[in-house]
Amino acid sequence: MTVFVLSGFAATVSDVQSDIAALDSQVHTLDNLIKANFDTFTTLDLGTKLREIFRFRTEALKLITVFDKGTADIKTLPVPVSEIDAQSFITPFKEMEPLLTDNFNSIIMMIDDPLLSNVAIRALAKRDLNNLHTSKNAFINALIASAPASLVPDMTTLMDRIDVGFQAVLAAHS
Repeated sequence: MTVFVLSGFAATVSDVQSDIAALDSQVHTLDNLIKANFDTFTTLDLGTKLREIFRFRTEALKLITVFDKGTADIKTLPVPVSEIDAQSFITPFKEMEPLLTDNFNSIIMMIDDPLLSNVAIRALAKRDLNNLHTSKNAFINALIASAPASLVPDMTTLMDRIDVGFQAVLAAHS
């Protein structure tokens, strides 16, 4: 008698599209949080700043979970996916790019706050950003690897543009 053990189930294109929608939703949540605090951040008292920093951190760390789930789902897809499916993956990133760029710039400007010069807070932020960057890169690399060859150059260019902003945030935290 032969026994088969299933170690996991293959994800569908719909699962990956849902992961990307969850990512888009989380990016918008972070955008709303940044916008709610950006103009007044420097005037907040220490306790409020700390609360907002950790609220932002909690929301930002949720992105790691979304990226990791998306990476796992993408890696179970038969590759390459169709051009239509690959386009459905990349279109939301094209739409998110301006928002991400704006968020990256806002985060860099907020880094100048004296509270964020605290060594422990800066070290925590840097660790979280590095973990987020690692998860993001794994997701992006899996996404690009799943695409048909004809879309790889466009996907790579878009993801490289997004990464430039992320790299600027990482550099600002160094």
